[in-house]
Amino acid sequence: MMTDVHRALRPGDPLASFLPRNAFTLNGDTLLRFRNGLYELSGQAGITHIDGDAAAIARVQRNSAHYFQRPDKSYATFNPLRTRMDGGHAYVEFARTGGRHWVWTVSSNIESPEFELNDVGRLTAADGITANALLTYRETQPNRWLRNYALNLNRYGEWNFGGDSQSNQWSPQVNLTWLNFWTTDIRFWSFGAIDSANLTRGGPLMRLEAARQGQVEISSPAAQQTHLKAGVYYMTRRDGGFVRYLYGEVGVRPRPRWQMSISPTVVREVDSRQYVTTRDGGTAATYGGRYIFARVDRSTLSAEFRLNYTFKPDLNVDVYAEPFAASGAYGPTGELIAARTNELRPFDVPGTRDFNARSFRSNVVVRWEWKPGSTLFVVWQQNRAATEPVGTRASLGDMLNSITAPGDHVLAVKTTFWLSVH
Repeated sequence: MMTDVHRALRPGDPLASFLPRNAFTLNGDTLLRFRNGLYELSGQAGITHIDGDAAAIARVQRNSAHYFQRPDKSYATFNPLRTRMDGGHAYVEFARTGGRHWVWTVSSNIESPEFELNDVGRLTAADGITANALLTYRETQPNRWLRNYALNLNRYGEWNFGGDSQSNQWSPQVNLTWLNFWTTDIRFWSFGAIDSANLTRGGPLMRLEAARQGQVEISSPAAQQTHLKAGVYYMTRRDGGFVRYLYGEVGVRPRPRWQMSISPTVVREVDSRQYVTTRDGGTAATYGGRYIFARVDRSTLSAEFRLNYTFKPDLNVDVYAEPFAASGAYGPTGELIAARTNELRPFDVPGTRDFNARSFRSNVVVRWEWKPGSTLFVVWQQNRAATEPVGTRASLGDMLNSITAPGDHVLAVKTTFWLSVH
């Protein structure tokens, strides 16, 4: 498969310093099956190319997918005169996909530091070599309590081309389907400490401490008239950071014409190493930069409401609304003492402002197919928001008061026509 983008940017065009002129990708894949499909070997490989003005290619080198400007990087370093980048990737997977109980997958993926496809796709990070293994024991025959279940163990590791660990995790998981078709999913993660390339936003590697995570989710059958789901997620990190996440969903179909749902979430998060800014004047231990971090205590409350009513097959109304409230309270700021560590020394930086924000977004859409193939849409949209420079923890009242925040109303009317040409 081949994809390419060409931008007709003349010399001196302001956009030429922001966007590559040409982007090109070429990718191929294959799949081989053995022993009547019991085993599969699959793979794919591809190349990417971009070119353009030096300023545009420099922006690509510095973005978060590459960080070529990292001062402790000894390979794929930043070159402000560069006018092209060529990269590649390769993926291979071998799996046992059949059998009554045991199935497994082993895979590896390689993306070169210069791999770049954000002009024709989406890439969050290049420069990676991954190794993944998944082992599953499953039982599909019902017993006294369960209709089926699966036990999974996943091992995932990633390294950059310099050999620095970027991910180191183990994850066991249990999936249960009860006789009444309710499901229970239980999952844990164990993350080892790594030297992260992301924490300093283009600065030297910084230690990301080990963490433990867990999630439990219970869900009723989706085909029922009333659908219920509830879950809890937590994370604790060795440096004192943590996340607590509660979520749920209630969906109701009281009549064939009606469908309603509400999905609330509550999040409390403490990040002990929240990036704030970078200053000059650092020591040699941080390559001359001062990388500033703060402790931030964040809270978020939100709820998604959805309503669909069908008056008749060619006329229906959809309603979506989401009240939202969030807060953040910053603690003392400090600068990184040395690369590949997590230690901070006090460093006062004004401007880390606490916040309490709320917003309300909604859409009401009426759809009328006034004749076959021709449809009229009437859309009413609200976008409300308000922010205060205080760190008081977001509450249910803040979320409900978002409905009265100042904002905009948009009314749009659109129609499509079906023309028969004989």
